Amino acid sequence: MKQNLPVIDRETELEEGVSLVSKTDLKGVIIYANEAFIKVSGFSADELIGRSHNIVRHPDMPPAAFAWMWRTLQRGRPWRGLVKNRCKDGGFYWVDACVVPVRKNNETIGYMSVRQRADRKEIERTEALYAQLRETGAGIPERKLPNLMTIKNGFWLGCIFVIFLMLAGGILGIGGLRLSNDALTSLYQQQLIPIGKVSEIDRLMLENRAVLLEFQRDADQQRQGDEQAMTPASRLADIQARRTEMERLWQEVQAVEMDVAAKSARLAFEHRYQRYLEHGLKPIEAALAAGQFERAAQLVSLHLSPLYHEAAQANQKLQQAMRASAQIAYQDTRERNRSIWEAAMAGIAFGIFAVLIVGAVFLRDIVQPLNKAITRFDRIAQGDLTDPVDLSGHGETGQLNRAIATMQLHLKVMMDEISLVSNRIYGSCHHLNTALFEVAEHSEEQHDRVYQATVAMRDTVAESGRLGEQVEQLATTAEQLHFTVRDHELIRAELESLAQQVMALAQQAAVSTRLQAFGAEEIAEKMGQIAELIVDNRHETQSAYAASERLKTAADQLKQLVGYFETTRSANSQ
Repeated sequence: MKQNLPVIDRETELEEGVSLVSKTDLKGVIIYANEAFIKVSGFSADELIGRSHNIVRHPDMPPAAFAWMWRTLQRGRPWRGLVKNRCKDGGFYWVDACVVPVRKNNETIGYMSVRQRADRKEIERTEALYAQLRETGAGIPERKLPNLMTIKNGFWLGCIFVIFLMLAGGILGIGGLRLSNDALTSLYQQQLIPIGKVSEIDRLMLENRAVLLEFQRDADQQRQGDEQAMTPASRLADIQARRTEMERLWQEVQAVEMDVAAKSARLAFEHRYQRYLEHGLKPIEAALAAGQFERAAQLVSLHLSPLYHEAAQANQKLQQAMRASAQIAYQDTRERNRSIWEAAMAGIAFGIFAVLIVGAVFLRDIVQPLNKAITRFDRIAQGDLTDPVDLSGHGETGQLNRAIATMQLHLKVMMDEISLVSNRIYGSCHHLNTALFEVAEHSEEQHDRVYQATVAMRDTVAESGRLGEQVEQLATTAEQLHFTVRDHELIRAELESLAQQVMALAQQAAVSTRLQAFGAEEIAEKMGQIAELIVDNRHETQSAYAASERLKTAADQLKQLVGYFETTRSANSQ
């Protein structure tokens, strides 16, 4: 990197509101520099125009800062940062620089830099950072993640987030309802219905026992001729039908999945139930079928009743175990439903919190920058170009801020150039008016002198005419003298010679006088024409003076237009 030496420790502070403006081509060669830049840098316009912009680079500037600047500019984005520049005499000055690409037909054709006075605290922080970069040789890191924060990405992320919330809510809601329904169905089918079947088995055993206990009474009534008494055959059919139903119900109960306690109770009931059938009910059915009513009665009292009581107690224990299992399943279902409810509430709370966070981020990164952009547009419309250049923001809002900053800098430079041109026009018109005024005065003076010379020449012509007439009169007198002295013999020869000489001289004088009169008359005519040209020149000078005054008025109007922005700037800077 080029080292501009020597350097001295003398700082030049920029005045408030002064902007140093320069333009370069794509290679960094200066093609425009305003008067403020020329004055502060100490270089002349000829020394700056056509030279590389690094002519003002200070050795204290680290290469990383310019690498960061060029990296940003080559992406088509404006760059802003504090820069320490070197004056021609070796001094330095700090500026808050904003460099923007100059684009035409969507192509970058150069760069424009607008530099203003830097804040002292920012200078101290930046100076420490630049010193660290010079020592370490490190570069300035870039953050790439925030570049994802765009309106487009935010829209799609928002859609995905809403879809995710809807799916999660649907899964929690519909899935929770389905799980709850499955749990209730399982509780009903696996717990409540089997309990009812076990209870039905107990009822059927009880009815069979009651029927068998009444069997003896029915047999006595039949022997006594009671036609309404049930026959043993009908009692047997009822008992067998109930046993068949009990066996069917028991097979269904055995197919049900149960927990350990219920399974243990079911095994205990199954053992007693099988004894009840094999040693109690079936032998009685066989005795009834064989007509052994006495034996059947004995079996009821001796075997069936004890076996029934054992089976009934085991049945009650099984029902209790199944109810306990059902209660546990019910509690599990309630806990599961509570967990689903809590998860749903947590999801809703998370969704609300996420929406609030996203809303806050949206307000901070989208709405607020847009409001600032609207405010800056409004200030620019009011002629205020003094807002700090804001290149923050990402995505579309960042692009909008950078576009506004670029437009604002372009307007500043345009105002600077228009002001410079108007001042030059105004100064040139002033000098032109002064020169035209002097030309007009000289023309008036020349016109007067030419007029006076013309009058004098005309007087000379008149005098020459009169002199010619007098010469002619002299010639006539000489001729008369010649005829008068012709009779005197003594003096005739001398006088004749003298008269001839006088006549010759008179004729020559007359010719010369007439020629002089003609020449003087022609000169007088030419001088008259010159006087007319001087008059015409005076009129043209007056017209040029009037045109210069109109151009001067136009320059004043341009200054007033620029002054609209300058007034706002000075008002804000005070």
